[in-house]
Amino acid sequence: MKNLTILILAFLCATILASEIKIRDFEVWNKDHSGWWNAIWCAITVEDPNGNFVTNLQAKDFIITETIYDSNGEEVDTHRAVFNDKFNQFNGSGFWEESVTTDKLDIVFLIDNTGSMKKYIDNIKKQLKDFLARLYQNNTDFRIVIAEYETSNDPSWPAKFEDPVRRFCGPLMREEIEQQIDSIWAAHESWNLQWGYDAFLWALNLNWREDARKIVVIITDVFTDSVHGPNWYFSDGCVTSPYAVHHAMKDKKIALYFCQPEKDQMASTEVECNYSEKINPLVEKMDFDFLLTVNSLTKKLSWPFNQSEIELFQNQLLDSKYYFSWVSDFSKLTDLQKKSASKVVVSVRLFGDVNPVSFSFYIKDSEGKISKETADLTIRLKDEAGNPLNNKAVTMYLYKSLGTAAARIDLPSVDYRQQNNQDSIVKFRRISTGKYFYIVESYSTFDGYENQLGYYSTGWITVQQDGPKEFDLTVQTIYKETNIYRFLGLIEELRNMKVATKSVQDLADQLLSWLAGLQSDNAITNAELEAIIRMNFGLGALINCSHYASVEYERSVEDILQITQKVMSMISRARKVAEDLNEKKELMISASRTFLDILTANWSGVAAKTTIEILVQKVLSYVQNQILEDILNAVLKKLQETMLDPDKLAIYLDGHIRKAVSHADQYDFQKGNVESFVLDSLVSPIFVEKMYKEIGQLLDEANRFLKTNYGQLYDIYDHSSSMRQSFQEFRSAYMRKLYADAARHLSDQKLLDDWQSVLSVLTQTIPMITEFLELFEITYPEFKPLRESLESLYEVFDNIRTITQTYELALKMNHLRSMQPIISKISSFAFTQ
Repeated sequence: MKNLTILILAFLCATILASEIKIRDFEVWNKDHSGWWNAIWCAITVEDPNGNFVTNLQAKDFIITETIYDSNGEEVDTHRAVFNDKFNQFNGSGFWEESVTTDKLDIVFLIDNTGSMKKYIDNIKKQLKDFLARLYQNNTDFRIVIAEYETSNDPSWPAKFEDPVRRFCGPLMREEIEQQIDSIWAAHESWNLQWGYDAFLWALNLNWREDARKIVVIITDVFTDSVHGPNWYFSDGCVTSPYAVHHAMKDKKIALYFCQPEKDQMASTEVECNYSEKINPLVEKMDFDFLLTVNSLTKKLSWPFNQSEIELFQNQLLDSKYYFSWVSDFSKLTDLQKKSASKVVVSVRLFGDVNPVSFSFYIKDSEGKISKETADLTIRLKDEAGNPLNNKAVTMYLYKSLGTAAARIDLPSVDYRQQNNQDSIVKFRRISTGKYFYIVESYSTFDGYENQLGYYSTGWITVQQDGPKEFDLTVQTIYKETNIYRFLGLIEELRNMKVATKSVQDLADQLLSWLAGLQSDNAITNAELEAIIRMNFGLGALINCSHYASVEYERSVEDILQITQKVMSMISRARKVAEDLNEKKELMISASRTFLDILTANWSGVAAKTTIEILVQKVLSYVQNQILEDILNAVLKKLQETMLDPDKLAIYLDGHIRKAVSHADQYDFQKGNVESFVLDSLVSPIFVEKMYKEIGQLLDEANRFLKTNYGQLYDIYDHSSSMRQSFQEFRSAYMRKLYADAARHLSDQKLLDDWQSVLSVLTQTIPMITEFLELFEITYPEFKPLRESLESLYEVFDNIRTITQTYELALKMNHLRSMQPIISKISSFAFTQ
């Protein structure tokens, strides 16, 4: 075995020695004022004799030598490159390999970090490290983000990067990625559903590659919140629909993998506090599983998280580079040596090889002076519509990058970070020439999804001594796609809600036309984005209310059907008792005549000077002619006692029940009629018409807002603060109690039924009849079932819960009406400035 190992090592050494190395790129990217100290990076490729890439080499396999020459080509000094200045090695070791196949993968992990996830975090960390190892083993051309999320705050890396850029990390950042994995932790328990859909839309703002496979993985132990959720008492209530994610997935070709336990294994506190099947069933119905039914890019991963279910491919190696970064320091040369020194030659060779490759750079220019190539830059910042930003708090950074993909970048020095002035101009003084990766950013967010305004752009800019010194730079509006998809999702919700009428559908078309008008010039300014955000808030509030209205509509239909069935059941039960009495009537009369002495002594009916024949006839006549009236009167009385404006429903319920009782064999055909009545006569006048009016008002307010702010000085901080304040005030004043009120009105109520006090004729007759039957049970055993049936009649009627369900129906209609003040205030708060 030892000999085999030696042979393998010998073969590898021979392969390395026979390999060819090539310089792929290099740059002197940082110089001090003396010129004798320079930060350098270079990229090389190693190929075997057959032209195949040689991978998995280490820093010790290379030797980098720097030699300084004078103007005559004479050697002045030489030394090995030393990798001991982390700051000038792009904050790393100074050596990295990037060997990648044709499998390009951009992947984002969004991890719920609330307290209930604590018991899963260790497994998640292990699985993420195993996944990272697979990426390197397969040489996947990957970019990765690992972010924690919970409710309304932006997702974020677990540990702060020294590099503040919001971007993916690639193969050159393994140590940093592992550090982020190690930093994952679960914080306090929030007791709220987590905002997975919003986290997905946040990820749209990352720098995805168009030609890569794109995946977002969400790991959570609870339902995801949505516009249907109960959490509108937050300062930032969720206004995101799963349809928004569906549209984004479809357009951007981003797959969603979600990892989530079954409902009975979810975080119990969050589910119990925020979900009830009776009150807000769409919380569960519109969870991630919903996307499985509408979008083929959705995949459910098993619980707990198992990274092996994420596909990676062992494709052909496409490219291989080794990056080196170090400081070329000749500052200790003597003055005489410095006087003659001019050019530096950097040679790179494999250990044990004598055939290096090299590149060179000059310390002095053609006149023998220290080369200090710098330039002043003036950059005019404009928004997407070509208008000056007019915002002082826009900051521009210039970074030096290792390679052309900005995979590793240096921290910007003070000179490379500038804020624009009132004229939207950024000025950089004495910038070293070369290529820079720039970031322009300005954020107004208060750590919440809802009121985010701002600018964000990245790209490349080249600084040349003889090149242009002034640039126009268009800065993109950040979060625009997030909010546009949020808007599209809300429109889809409008179309699909149970109580939507043709008028609402038409208004949804107008809203889409409004958005298309904003996008017609392929530019969205922050003023236009604010109009969209405010519209999203208003629509979200309406849809959240409409969710309860839809539940109340559907359950009111069921209530009417069930109340009708309950009355029919009571009538049927009473008729059955009457039939049984009628069948036993002659026998009972016979018994009363035969045992008159017993009756006289023991039956209170005789003392009251009545006969069993009269009592039975009273019951038969009452059941045939009067009991339905008394039941209906009791039901309608409860409706009128508890419901605001009950007349329409009372008239309909009375007629519907009478018709159902008289046509019991055809009752199954009545549901469509009930649905039409509830929607057209109750829900539409109370809720839908008010909602329709308010949507129109939202559209008017949005157009008025855009007209007011067109071409005006626009401060994203003031505007964002205004939104936050007005949204909070609305929630506090109107939405805070909505879920609690809905729970109270939609929950099953305690039993209210007491039919013994309502059905007076039966109350007067049944006790005497049961007393009579009990006297003769020994002689006539067939009387016993009849007696028991009569004795349990009131209890059976009470348990049918006819009056209780009528009360519940009234509560639902009352809650529907109670949302009118909320609806009428939405547009004014949505567009308060």
